[in-house]
Amino acid sequence: MERRSLKNPRTALRTWAGLLALLACAIAAGEYAAMRHGLALRAARPDMYLEEAVARLNAGDFPGALVAWQQAEERGPNDPAVYKVKGDIHHRMAEAGKAPRRVENWKKAVVAYEKALRLGSKAPGVRMNLLACHLNLEQYDAVVAAGRRFLDEGATDPAYYRFIATACFRRGRFVEAVPYLRAALEGFPNDLYLMGLLKQTYEKTGQAAKAGEMDVQIRDVESRLNTLSGGAPHE
Repeated sequence: MERRSLKNPRTALRTWAGLLALLACAIAAGEYAAMRHGLALRAARPDMYLEEAVARLNAGDFPGALVAWQQAEERGPNDPAVYKVKGDIHHRMAEAGKAPRRVENWKKAVVAYEKALRLGSKAPGVRMNLLACHLNLEQYDAVVAAGRRFLDEGATDPAYYRFIATACFRRGRFVEAVPYLRAALEGFPNDLYLMGLLKQTYEKTGQAAKAGEMDVQIRDVESRLNTLSGGAPHE
């Protein structure tokens, strides 16, 4: 049986070229559709907008950060990360602002951080920043209550003890402050602020001998730090 030969080789080449072009277009269309589907899925999640909110926050663009955050909340109203970022925005706005807007933003940050915790956030920044906002708002009892709760939940960072100790001292709860000050100093042994608070706490609770011992320790740390910095020792 004889093979059929193509009468025009150029026609055959054009035919094959056309088929290959159609195949390439089909592949490209499929890839484009997949890309669009991927982008649509990503746009439906809060992650992309949270990234934008954080980037704008770090650039000092607070209004832009809030706009991006609103987009994230629409897509993830039950995502604890959404409310951590909102808390961070208002916390930073408070630090950069002036009264009374500072107080207003700290209060908004507290609400956001508390919601993040209710939704199950495990980010340590949420807890630390919540305590810092309460402290800045002079809500000392709230600092103590929340700090103790975090310790009961397994927190081990000595900064938690520092927050609780500071709040107890400022609230006048001097006896309660002592164990937290000691625990904080285990983590921050050369913290002159904490050492000063403990010395004052001993004085206010009538423990003159312990206050004197702490004064000696403070002088020793100051002397060592001064030597490291190249300065002359204090008389």
